Amino acid sequence: MKKVLKTIVIILILSTMIFPVSAFAEKGAAADAFSKYLDNEGTIYTYKGKTDNGEDIFLISFGGDNTDVTVNLFFDNDDTGAVLYVWNLYEIKPSQADECIKVCNDLNSRYRFVKFYYDESDCTVTVQSDVIFRADDIGELCNEIVHRTAFLSDEGYLVLQEALG
Repeated sequence: MKKVLKTIVIILILSTMIFPVSAFAEKGAAADAFSKYLDNEGTIYTYKGKTDNGEDIFLISFGGDNTDVTVNLFFDNDDTGAVLYVWNLYEIKPSQADECIKVCNDLNSRYRFVKFYYDESDCTVTVQSDVIFRADDIGELCNEIVHRTAFLSDEGYLVLQEALG
């Protein structure tokens, strides 16, 4: 019996080293409403837990016409909004940075709701969007901006590819 108890204690201690406490924290109200909406729609998604700042994280992947896109959605810890990212949409050579910034500016003038920017730390283009919501429209509104972000990222990828090779 002592051996079993000792094994359980070791497993519990090791699990706290592997999984941060925030991964087991309860979802915020907005994240809970969104996950229920996605479940009702039959959408496949991954709930990643909470950041150290208390933001709930969702990943939703799409197969686009031009590239595959994963939207990373972070719900604010006060349940009033969210920020969405598509990281590493397009990778360039450092020598293409100036041209990439011009293409991102062009994309930003074409598309509403999302912004494209060049991340010089890893020579990639990131897409970002933001959404604010009320308690009664979280699911539908967030689902719409997730799909819009994925669609515009896919379209932007083609523009980047044509301009930068």
